[in-house]
Amino acid sequence: MRWLPVFRREFGAAVTSPAHLLFAALFFALLGILFSDTLALFADASAGSQAALTRIQEQAGSTVLNVNDYLARNFFGIVLGLLIFAVPFFTMRLIAEERKLGTYDLLLSYPLREIDLLLGKFFAAWAAVCLILGLSVLYPLLMAWLSGGQIEVAPLVAGYLGLVCASAGFVAIGLLASSLTENQLVAGLLTLGLLLLGLLLGNLAPGESGWLSSTMQSLDLYERTEAFLSGVIRLADVMHFAFLTAAAIFLADKALIVRRLGVMR
Repeated sequence: MRWLPVFRREFGAAVTSPAHLLFAALFFALLGILFSDTLALFADASAGSQAALTRIQEQAGSTVLNVNDYLARNFFGIVLGLLIFAVPFFTMRLIAEERKLGTYDLLLSYPLREIDLLLGKFFAAWAAVCLILGLSVLYPLLMAWLSGGQIEVAPLVAGYLGLVCASAGFVAIGLLASSLTENQLVAGLLTLGLLLLGLLLGNLAPGESGWLSSTMQSLDLYERTEAFLSGVIRLADVMHFAFLTAAAIFLADKALIVRRLGVMR
């Protein structure tokens, strides 16, 4: 547990940093703005507006006005989209800033290995992202109030589990990107590019069936989160994000070891 001091230091900095607090406020502001249209449309449909009901049925692909199929799925979809842009902000400085300020070598002068440093920073960034996800429970509570208590707990639990699993993989990718460069902006853009590529892998897969197409489809990040957003927990999806997280941290560890040995600057 040698990574615990790093975790405490990083998590404390994350929850007290004015920049992080401002970004969290921006996250919730955007979530509120984007989700308000969905809430307003559902409220109009519930009040008997045929135009609103038709629009919801076209979007949901169902003739039944279902709060879980429409409101919950749209909410989690919006949060997932915002995470794509939020995670690079939280992870771009993790290693890149330490190297730029010259504190990286100082940290390793303590009884710490590269993996201890990475684990501490990973869990701190992941905890900060999960804290934001936890605070977003306010919106499902609002959904339950507007729907008269119709919203089900199980789909919400599955949706949040999916977001927590996905955020672990996203943070690990950001940690890997931050370990490859001393420039925070480059690390952030690299993380964003990798996450967007992961979400588009299924669309980029060749049209014909084959091992390449099936592999790209199976690695598609949106494909792996879609079941969670629909309220379904699949062990294969959980294991996918667990493997993605472990693989990214492993590669980040090897990148830092290579840098320490002077092979890569």
